[in-house]
Amino acid sequence: MTTIDCTPTRPVDSDDAFVRLRDYVIQRTGLQYYVDKSSDLERRLQRRLQVRHITTCDAYRELIEQDPQEFERLVSELTIGETYFFRHAEMFRALGETVFPDLLDRNRERRQLRVWCAGCSIGAEPYSLAILLKRQLAAGTRGWDIRILATDINSEYLAQAERGEFEEWTLRSLPAEVKDACFTPIGKQHRIRPEYTDCVDFRQHNLVEDGLPVGSHHTGRFDLILCRNVIIYFSRDTTRQLINQFYDALTPAGWIAVGHSEPNATLFHQFQTVACPGAILYRRKPCAVSDAAPKVAYRESPDRRVLRPTVTASPELADPSSTRQQRIGSAVAPPAHRQPVAERMRDGSQSALGELRTLADQGKIDESLARCKALLLENDLDPRVHLYHAMLLQQVDQTRECFAAVKRSLFLNRRDPFANYYHGLLLTNQGQADAADRSFRFASTLLDGLDDSHIVVEDAPLTAGDLKELLRRRISPGQEVRA
Repeated sequence: MTTIDCTPTRPVDSDDAFVRLRDYVIQRTGLQYYVDKSSDLERRLQRRLQVRHITTCDAYRELIEQDPQEFERLVSELTIGETYFFRHAEMFRALGETVFPDLLDRNRERRQLRVWCAGCSIGAEPYSLAILLKRQLAAGTRGWDIRILATDINSEYLAQAERGEFEEWTLRSLPAEVKDACFTPIGKQHRIRPEYTDCVDFRQHNLVEDGLPVGSHHTGRFDLILCRNVIIYFSRDTTRQLINQFYDALTPAGWIAVGHSEPNATLFHQFQTVACPGAILYRRKPCAVSDAAPKVAYRESPDRRVLRPTVTASPELADPSSTRQQRIGSAVAPPAHRQPVAERMRDGSQSALGELRTLADQGKIDESLARCKALLLENDLDPRVHLYHAMLLQQVDQTRECFAAVKRSLFLNRRDPFANYYHGLLLTNQGQADAADRSFRFASTLLDGLDDSHIVVEDAPLTAGDLKELLRRRISPGQEVRA
């Protein structure tokens, strides 16, 4: 039987040939996720070695260096493609109410819109954008030249995306009227209608190796880049390089959207942070004074000017949980029975912790940290305040203090699944794979039996289903999250 050069008593990453192959794959793909997931990588490599009747890691490395098709097949084994239409409804609401109105106003003379979906998987995200632009925002986009470039490293995903046929599960978030209007039933699948495919171009692209994509429809800069749930798999250095590339690829005052667990004020320091209900977006800082602010409506809050869309959300994408004023990266809200600081604030203002989140979302991390320390003096037994303190400390790279704050939060509430998940992420970043796995598995146990719609992070809203999905990416096969 074909086998990777290791034995049950010898860890796979002590095998020099395996380490060379692993490092080569990570260098080519940027998938830093596999640095501390050697057993996962071994299982996926084993399948390809068996198919190709190869017995050593060095021989397989030579093959993928010379055979691009085999390298693509390996990439298909390594990447994760689970997705669905309008995933993270709050982000699409922010796009529809804040980002696209701004871009449509800015580009009204040339009537052009260029969007790049990086890491598009099987196509649900770019097609969701097409539906948003051509259906929900049809009155403002009719007659416009709209092009959506959708790229992914996985050629099999792209082939599926170009077919435009999806199972019922991938459409699970769509209201029946949207599904009926935008898709044609084909047996057990649903094919997206041509009016929503003609503006989408799919192309294979390696974010680490290929630089910025160009082509007949995409020779200039992009108005919007979506790169959601992608950079979590990359190293910090690779992520920095990608963010710099994205910055260069955007038009002046262009926008970028990342996954709901990916915002980081330090990494996106060259961007303006825009906080919308339930989502964080980043906007390239304009070069000209005239471009200093997006041309969208503002509402005045009692004590600050905060960007808040005034357009009512489309009922077709309505989400009962969207009334919660969430800020991505926020974990917590102070308990209703313990708000001594918030009670002294002016009427109409947010809770004390909500104030901290708003400051952080605006990039005012130092001020948010200072206020958080003051809040801790009166809420020192609230585990959620300690957890948010940890998140702020991580934003300014105070790793030791961040760990201490998380441990205080867990001491006060050991059974918080998100706190355990977050602790696992910190351990992973420090290379403590075994300890991270224990945190992830315990978080999974705490979620066992909870309905997927159960809110596990107040005011996010982060549901048990969302957290289970995040944990599936972190827990090795054989230790899967229970549904």
